Amino acid sequence: MAASGAVYVSTHDLEIAGGVRDALREADLDPRLVVAPEDLLDEDAGLLILTGKLASKGAAEMAAVAHDRLRIPVFGVLPGHGHD
Repeated sequence: MAASGAVYVSTHDLEIAGGVRDALREADLDPRLVVAPEDLLDEDAGLLILTGKLASKGAAEMAAVAHDRLRIPVFGVLPGHGHD
């Protein structure tokens, strides 16, 4: 992973998380799937990508840790058309 930090991908929506992980790997990055806010490591955090229901309590807590404590960018990926 580059010096800019690790790319974390939440597993709130496993199908989306898997697709994001695969795309990042194709770009020669080493994404890390995370389940809980505690999975975000201070020393190497660079970006958090939230998947699925972004308004859920778990996603909100993870975003707060990433933004407020780790001071890293947070992006959300929502399901598109045809995704249940």
